[in-house]
Amino acid sequence: MTPSAHSNNAMLTYLAGDDDVRAAAAQIWDASGHLLNAQRDLEAATNAYARAIADTGIPIDHVERLGATLILSLHRQRLLDETERIGPDTDPST
Repeated sequence: MTPSAHSNNAMLTYLAGDDDVRAAAAQIWDASGHLLNAQRDLEAATNAYARAIADTGIPIDHVERLGATLILSLHRQRLLDETERIGPDTDPST
């Protein structure tokens, strides 16, 4: 083993034994799992949306514009709902 490899292994062993480092690494691992699930959910939702749009018979040249309008409308409503839920005197970071 080269001195550099030995040094790297020693550092990894040291870090792996640190509770804070292990907890943070576990948090990253958990978040990446949530991200993969969210990515799959988004893909399924996108496919369902594409099928639903195709079933409506809307001409393809109008679909993108109408889809953007729909997304903006839904996003606006969610923002309004969130604003109402947290109230004007609530810190949104909590």
